[in-house]
Amino acid sequence: MNEVTKVNASEATAHPNRWTLKNVITLAVFTVIIFIVMMLVTMATNIVLTPIGAYYAGPGIAAVLAGPFYMVLATRVGRRGVLFFVHLITALAFLIIGQIYTFGVYAVLGVIGELCMLGRDAYKNFWRNCIGFFIYFFAFSGAGILPMLLFRESYLGWYSAYSDPAAVEFLTNVYSSPSAIAIIIFLTAAGAVLGCLIGRAIVNRHVKKAKI
Repeated sequence: MNEVTKVNASEATAHPNRWTLKNVITLAVFTVIIFIVMMLVTMATNIVLTPIGAYYAGPGIAAVLAGPFYMVLATRVGRRGVLFFVHLITALAFLIIGQIYTFGVYAVLGVIGELCMLGRDAYKNFWRNCIGFFIYFFAFSGAGILPMLLFRESYLGWYSAYSDPAAVEFLTNVYSSPSAIAIIIFLTAAGAVLGCLIGRAIVNRHVKKAKI
C-alpha cells in the first residue's frame, strides 16, 4: 500500500461521516431518479387505476420501484444526513412545481427521519433503512393526509384554487376516512419494505461485488 492510499484510508477511518464530492453527486443523482419514479408512477396509476387507485396504491407501487435506488444510495453513501438531504431535495422539487404543503411535509419529516437514523452504522442496518424509507414515502402519501388533519380549511382553500369541485370533494372524502388513511399507510409501508428487500438483494448480489 502506497503512502497516498494509506493517508486516504486513515482519513476515511477517522472521519466516517465526512462527505465527499462523489457522495454529493451520488445523492443528487439517485434522489432525482427516485423523484422521477414517483412522478411516473403517479401519472401511470391515475390512468390505469383511476384516481382512487392512485390515492390508495400509488405510493406503495412507487415505493417498490424506488426502494432499490434508495438502498443503493444508503449503502454506498452511508453518511449522516443522507435521509434528510433526500427529503430536502424532494421538498425543493415539489416546491418548484407549486406543491407548497408537500414541501412542508417533506421538510418536517426529513428532520424526523434523520433523527430516527441517529447512531453508529444506522445506514448499514436493513430495518433502520426500511423505517427511514417508509418515512420518506409517508411524506409522499401523507402529503395530503397531514395537512388535512392539521390545517384542513387552509389546505382545502389552497387545493380548491387549482382543482375542480369534484376533485376537492374526492380528496376530502378520502382524507376524512380513517379506514382509507389506514389502507394508504399500510400499502405505503408494505411497498417500502418490499422495495427495500429488492434493493438489499441487488446491493448484495451486484453492487457490493462490483465495488461500485
